[in-house]
Amino acid sequence: MGQSFTLSTNLLSYAARSGGCIGVADMDGDGFDDLVMLDKGTNLYIDYQAADGSFSHQSYGQVSSSAQWGMAVGAVSGDGHKDYFSGANGDGVHFLQITGRGQSAGWASLNNGSIFMQCANMADINNDGALDAFGCGDTGPPKIWLNNGTGSLAYNNYIDFSSTPSSDMSGNYGSVWIDVDNDGDLDLFIAKCRQGVNNSNDPRRWNRLFINDGNNNFTDQVDAHGLTNHEQSWSADFGDIDNDGDLDLVVTNHNRSMQLYINDGTGHFTEATVGSGINKSAAFLQVKLVDLDNDGFLDLITSGNLGGSAEYYFHGNGDGTFTQILNMLPEPGTWNLHTFAVGDLNHDGFIDVYAGYGSSYVNYSSSRYDQLYLNDGNSNHFINFNLRGQQSNPDGVGARVTVYGPWGAQIREVRAGESYGIVCSFTNHFGLGSATVVDSAIVRWPSGIVDKYYGLQADQWVTVQEGETRTAVVAAKVLLDGPFVSGTGMMKDDLRVQGLIPATEPYTAMGFAAIGDGLGRELTAAVLAVTGNNAIVDWVWLELRSASNLSNVVAARAVLLQRDGDVVELDGKSPVNMHVPPGNYHLAIRHRNHLGVLTAAASSLSGNATVIDLGSSATATWGTNARKSAGTARTLWSGDTNRDGTVKYTGVGNDRDKVLSTIGGAGVIGTLAGYVGGDANMNGVVSYTGQSNDRDLILINVGGVSPTAVLMEQLP
Repeated sequence: MGQSFTLSTNLLSYAARSGGCIGVADMDGDGFDDLVMLDKGTNLYIDYQAADGSFSHQSYGQVSSSAQWGMAVGAVSGDGHKDYFSGANGDGVHFLQITGRGQSAGWASLNNGSIFMQCANMADINNDGALDAFGCGDTGPPKIWLNNGTGSLAYNNYIDFSSTPSSDMSGNYGSVWIDVDNDGDLDLFIAKCRQGVNNSNDPRRWNRLFINDGNNNFTDQVDAHGLTNHEQSWSADFGDIDNDGDLDLVVTNHNRSMQLYINDGTGHFTEATVGSGINKSAAFLQVKLVDLDNDGFLDLITSGNLGGSAEYYFHGNGDGTFTQILNMLPEPGTWNLHTFAVGDLNHDGFIDVYAGYGSSYVNYSSSRYDQLYLNDGNSNHFINFNLRGQQSNPDGVGARVTVYGPWGAQIREVRAGESYGIVCSFTNHFGLGSATVVDSAIVRWPSGIVDKYYGLQADQWVTVQEGETRTAVVAAKVLLDGPFVSGTGMMKDDLRVQGLIPATEPYTAMGFAAIGDGLGRELTAAVLAVTGNNAIVDWVWLELRSASNLSNVVAARAVLLQRDGDVVELDGKSPVNMHVPPGNYHLAIRHRNHLGVLTAAASSLSGNATVIDLGSSATATWGTNARKSAGTARTLWSGDTNRDGTVKYTGVGNDRDKVLSTIGGAGVIGTLAGYVGGDANMNGVVSYTGQSNDRDLILINVGGVSPTAVLMEQLP
């Protein structure tokens, strides 16, 4: 239980001493998390991670002479680099458009920037596809700066923060933009603490939950959702601690212990602190839910050095309870963790911790430098998602990824700024425990677009371009001659029944190259357990070819074939997305021991599935004699056991000899069970003689009276 770390600060190229603001984010879009450092709370450095794990830093100059209290980064300008936003106590609000490593458009002050900022966030508040900026106000209300779509931020009183009873709306400390009620839009939670206000009936110390009505109108509904709290809260984090597909809540308080609230799936909460294991009291500053040991359950880190340590680590048990872990980080001496940010800082699929050792909110230490703790890892698996918005904001902030598997449903959301002035990795990280495959992954974007992936192998990074699974969807049908039964019009699924279909596709090993979708995929047992008309027969290979050049393959991937001829995704039922833009394409379908075919005409493909039935004579194919006639049906020619694009019974390189050599060559009456190319009729057994042998099928297809004929695959 718990996770071990190694002190690895020597890997960094710059030694910073952070106050409160600290960050981990991929600042230049290369897929590797970088470090966002506010040295002494005032000077911005970014230590960029390279593919080999080394770091090199760039200085962006002094933000302000005042130590910053809130900080966020995000792609405001949309030029491929994340931009910077922060504020402090009355020194203005600062913005830097970063245009490249070490390059920027210069420091700018946002208008109406009079604020004592606490937490800072970026979010697409009005859902127009551009990131906006949000700052919590300590001595007044929060403030919002909306993006005009070109990267220019301007103050806009977009949300009414007035309270009942009336107040100056001050005391806003920690803020989180999340979809709390699972309705597909961003809501806002604010943890409130008004120091010096001791009356719990004063609304300046009441936590607030602003619910989005779907039209970007926000109203405070904290009481109706069960999150009433007047306990001088400081920071908060949302995460699905029990893997039931909704966001639960941890709140740190200064007047009482930390609290845990469980979501019922509709955004209504019940406090569950008692018996949870996190009933701790301290002067908390930061809080973060994150899976540190990749067991599939969120763990909890807290920190704060405000006259006593608030450094705690809790292992998530997955059932709404936590177990405290002592001395998780190998800190150099009896240091109190003041602030931190998390991300993958050596790109190994495990979450690392970048730690700051300041004090008193945003004061940096005179002697204790920030430290990097790399996760030692274990045998558990992971899957990570990096999102690239198109209609939505470029970072995909506000998007949600849900992964399904034996654990139930894990969810993560992309955030830009959280807790109390920190930034954690934008990568959606999921620990999978011992599981090696994700049944399905659903990405829901702020635009409303939904991308779906099936059968994803563990231990990979998935880069998702918004809408890429909804651009060229094909509902193809094809029949294979080998297992086809003319009396039923369907194929036999002997390979599935005998447990011979491999979990991973066979075509890459045969020299086929995926185009447009290079993701590692794997079948789940549940898909192979399906019987009846939708039972899986085998893997097949789909290609889209250019309408203007039939030899130009623009997309290619392995998918599944059902008994009734439907070609489907790895969930065993959905039409196939080919990960190319909408347009006109020719479709080719190939198989490991059948001759492939190509449509004669291009079909228009879009996000709505286009039916292309290559099992029907009504669908014309390119070339001559490309398919076999089986009554009214059309099938792919079986017998290409050599996988050379021909079916031959005699002569050099014939397919009959392949059948013989597969079973050993010497004994023609022998058989071999397995998933092999020589099994022309796909019954799971290679045989040269006897009933249902594979040699006769080759002879019949080339023409029994003239066995010297050759069938040629009709592909350009």
